[in-house]
Amino acid sequence: MSHPLRRSCRRALSLKTGVALVARFGLSEGLKLILVVAGEWKQKRKSEVVLQLKPLWIIVAVAQNRVIGNDNKLLWRIRSDLQRFKALTLGKPMVMGRKTFQSIGKALPGRETIVVTRDKGFSAAGVHVAHDLADALVLANTLAVKMNAEAIAIVGGGEIYAQTLDRAARVYLTEVALAPEGDTHFPALTPEWYMERREDHPASPHDEAAFAYIDYVRV
Repeated sequence: MSHPLRRSCRRALSLKTGVALVARFGLSEGLKLILVVAGEWKQKRKSEVVLQLKPLWIIVAVAQNRVIGNDNKLLWRIRSDLQRFKALTLGKPMVMGRKTFQSIGKALPGRETIVVTRDKGFSAAGVHVAHDLADALVLANTLAVKMNAEAIAIVGGGEIYAQTLDRAARVYLTEVALAPEGDTHFPALTPEWYMERREDHPASPHDEAAFAYIDYVRV
């Protein structure tokens, strides 16, 4: 006799779709999404179940030496980049680590904030808490579908970036013309990332340094 879980997944998903889920989200997240869809199949007709996988967008500000932080402190102030961050994340679920959330200080309006932390006692007003990245990405995909969001925003910190870079579709990078000391770095991009756009900006009176917006897409 086959396992009930296996029977449910076989009824709800084709092999091709299941493989796509695992390839897209990794083994742990992919299996969890398979279970989500299998559960929906039981409640609806099969024709009504539509699996939507939202792409991951990494949004990051990086110094010229790839530093992104030091002792969980903001290393520069660039108002224009804050506006770009808002434009890219508004209306989307955002996934971030606990330290990144604490540096922001609160849940941002117009977005759904998902904080990844191993601290079982962590809570904060207006945020969703996940205790591993797999759970965070499954929740983010569910929220993105409900919000009709174009993508899921990955906004830091270093460990979250490192764990999601290989499955992201886009990187929206702000390169800051500084080279500060820091304890957190953004991973180097491999040749599979194509620079789609670069837009250089001098420092305005509200910016501490010149910067460039660089958009990468996976090829």
